Amino acid sequence: MTPSSSLQYNQQLHIIAISLVIILSALHFVIIQADFDGKDLFVNLALIASISATLFTLAVIFKRYDGARNIRTAYLYLFISYVAYLQGEITWFGYESILGIYPYPSIADIGFFFYYVFTTIFLISIVRCHTKLTRYDVGHAMIIISIITSVYMVLNIEAEVEQYDLVYALPFILASSSVFAFSITAVMKLRKTSIALPWIIIFASMLITTVSDIWYYNLENLGAYTYDHVINTLWITSDAVLIYALILHRRIL
Repeated sequence: MTPSSSLQYNQQLHIIAISLVIILSALHFVIIQADFDGKDLFVNLALIASISATLFTLAVIFKRYDGARNIRTAYLYLFISYVAYLQGEITWFGYESILGIYPYPSIADIGFFFYYVFTTIFLISIVRCHTKLTRYDVGHAMIIISIITSVYMVLNIEAEVEQYDLVYALPFILASSSVFAFSITAVMKLRKTSIALPWIIIFASMLITTVSDIWYYNLENLGAYTYDHVINTLWITSDAVLIYALILHRRIL
């Protein structure tokens, strides 16, 4: 393939991927705005399918790194994080659809929490595979986490949220903001490497996830979360963007 044909192929890939993400997200949002029975079931199954598709893509990426032990281990952490995420969603589905219990709070939150933990470990590991993680990098991440957590606390205290709800959501806010903070570190550290573009897209995915998750916990604290809320679409969008980044990542290897 000549350089010009390769460039044209890459442009076509980006156009197709971005178009599919937009179409998928728009379709999902339109569906959840409709008034129909079983909307909770649709949202839950759509999330389970989205996470499963991401896990499948991660499994392909994991196999591709057969000779690079450190990078392979890093992507194993991301794979485990999505296994935890899937466990949380399936448990949520079981509570709500089978037991008829609204699952917040519930043991489903264990899966959601460890999704953040292993994603953060993945981010730290992937940076260390390519460069050094300095104390200044960690310090910058801590500042970002502190700012996000402080904003969460101020907004919820002003809204006079119940103390239990405020404290219960706090570990998830800290964990989610750590994913965002270290994704910034990763994209800055990898911006001059051959995998810069995939990592910019991975950062976009994690930015969408962080905004959605923090928004979600604020809504739960206020008792305002519903299945027609846009954050349900944003979670699907985040997974779609991540799949796009992983496919692009695999092509560059």
